Amino acid sequence: MWGAGIALIPGVFTTLAALAILVSMAYAMVLEVVGGTPFIAPDPYQLPKGDYDGPMGTGEPPSWEKAAMYVVMCLVVMACGGGLFSLDSTVVGPLISSLLA
Repeated sequence: MWGAGIALIPGVFTTLAALAILVSMAYAMVLEVVGGTPFIAPDPYQLPKGDYDGPMGTGEPPSWEKAAMYVVMCLVVMACGGGLFSLDSTVVGPLISSLLA
């Protein structure tokens, strides 16, 4: 997943990098849904002091909202591509088209 995130920065193999992140976040989302966590957690700043203590101390209440948003964002990146200034469109795309021609 770290390699996929780093590959998305310059736009190298955008579809494959987004797919790797999508699979990881979809797995995290499934684990959280099966675990019974809600989609949207209550606002941690509106909870009374000491009301939520997680397994590692006080923190944010768990939810699977972030994992679902990463899945949606990866689907959009996979559908739209890296963009005009990505290395996919400037280097990799012409290289692949010259190999196929």
